[in-house]
Amino acid sequence: MTALRQPFGPLLGNSVPFTLYFPAVFVAGWFGGFGPGMAATLLSGYCAKTWFFAPQGSFSLDNWPAAFRLIVFLLSGALASFLCGLLHRRTDELDREKKLLEAKVKDRTEHLERSLQDMEAFSYTASHDLRAPLRWMRGYAEILRRDYAAAIDDQGRGYLQHIEDAAAQLGQLIDDLLKFAQVSGSTVELQPTVLKDAVARMIAGLPQFNPAHIDLDYERCAHAVMANSTLLQQALQNLVDNAVKFVPAGVRPKVRLWSEPRGEHIRLWVEDNGIGIAPQDQKR
Repeated sequence: MTALRQPFGPLLGNSVPFTLYFPAVFVAGWFGGFGPGMAATLLSGYCAKTWFFAPQGSFSLDNWPAAFRLIVFLLSGALASFLCGLLHRRTDELDREKKLLEAKVKDRTEHLERSLQDMEAFSYTASHDLRAPLRWMRGYAEILRRDYAAAIDDQGRGYLQHIEDAAAQLGQLIDDLLKFAQVSGSTVELQPTVLKDAVARMIAGLPQFNPAHIDLDYERCAHAVMANSTLLQQALQNLVDNAVKFVPAGVRPKVRLWSEPRGEHIRLWVEDNGIGIAPQDQKR
């Protein structure tokens, strides 16, 4: 820095003797911390005083303003060295934490990928195992309908229809399970769905929903939403099935569904006269 400062001597004089020395102090403080930065400060102060303060070539100070400027530079260099070293250490710590976090993210990602693969394999296996009893259900229902039609009354044929409908719904759920496993965490496909139609399809798939024993009102579900039809119907089925199932003894189940806009979204309400959630479990 002294060599760089020399050509500007006639121009700068001794008015700004320390200007070009601060970069050296910053660099030393950044890479070496307080000690090397302070050493660079002392060396810079000595060189600046010796070469650019009168009397040149001597370290003696013949006036108070020159001494004051030197003291200010030394204090500034010490502070800069301390801050640069502190910042450099913190930068190193952040870099190490970043690498550690990246390693954890990579490990978690690999673990998640393995879990998704295991889930997909399990879904295929489970769906395959579920199809066997499903085929038996459909097969025996068909045999009863074909070979014992004369011995089955209208109520029995209604029961057979319920069995076949339930088997068809279970088959659809198995197919949907396979599709859901194939997405492996990807975005679920959405499509325009009218809520009233979704509720109607849900009810059609539940033979226990007997209008003679249940009051079900969903005429005000008039809005259309972007949804996955299968997942939406499954959620509705769980809610309404619980609403019908958990009612006080001797009470006729009443379930009311309606939708209303809330900003850019549609809120779907499910209201029933069931027993509700026990007070101790409401928070959970």
